[in-house]
Amino acid sequence: YKQHAAQYTWKNSADAVIFYGNDPAATQAFRSALSKNPAQWRSLTTDMSEKIAADSGRFELEQIPSATKIALHQGLITSPVLNKTDNTASFAYIIQLHPKPEARNFNEARGLVINDYQNDLEKTWMENLRKKYPVRINKEVLDDLVRSSKP
Repeated sequence: YKQHAAQYTWKNSADAVIFYGNDPAATQAFRSALSKNPAQWRSLTTDMSEKIAADSGRFELEQIPSATKIALHQGLITSPVLNKTDNTASFAYIIQLHPKPEARNFNEARGLVINDYQNDLEKTWMENLRKKYPVRINKEVLDDLVRSSKP
């Protein structure tokens, strides 16, 4: 992380809660109740836990579901986005905007760091395997296979 900290930054982002509903009617009812008292999102989600799930945290703006392309602002509850393949819907409640790119701390970048480290390990491993076991193609056998596979 310390060697590559500059590449782990937040783009324009927001602290938000993203809600996922498995029924469009229940999602709309939940959104209506939420709009009356957004601060109670946890208890509302608990009350409708069979129909609504929530994920809270910091999200980059392109990760936030919105059916319209309106400018996001603090306190906004976005319009539900309907997924027609499974008839689910998602929308977000924006708690706070972070309009400028910022560095991620290690905990925020942990998943990205682990992914980059695994990719680096795999790249090194494949290079070592190629050096240790170089690929050699027997041209005669390849030509025989090509001839025998033609109809």
